[in-house]
Amino acid sequence: MATKKTTEPTEKDLQATLAQLRQDLSDARRSLAGNELPNPRVIASTRKEIARTLTAINAQKKENL
Repeated sequence: MATKKTTEPTEKDLQATLAQLRQDLSDARRSLAGNELPNPRVIASTRKEIARTLTAINAQKKENL
C-alpha cells in the first residue's frame, strides 16, 4: 500500500490565497450591502478560511525560526 505524501503550500502560495480570500470577503460585504447576496453565510465561511490561512502562515513562520 502506497503512502500519501502531503506537501504543504509555500508561504507565497498562502499569501496569494489570503489576498484572494480578502478580496472575496470585500465583494461579499459589498453585495450584502446592496441586497444582492443570496447566501449571507458566505461571509462567515470566508472569514474562517482567512483565519485558517493566517494560522498556517504563522505556523510556517514559527517552524522557520
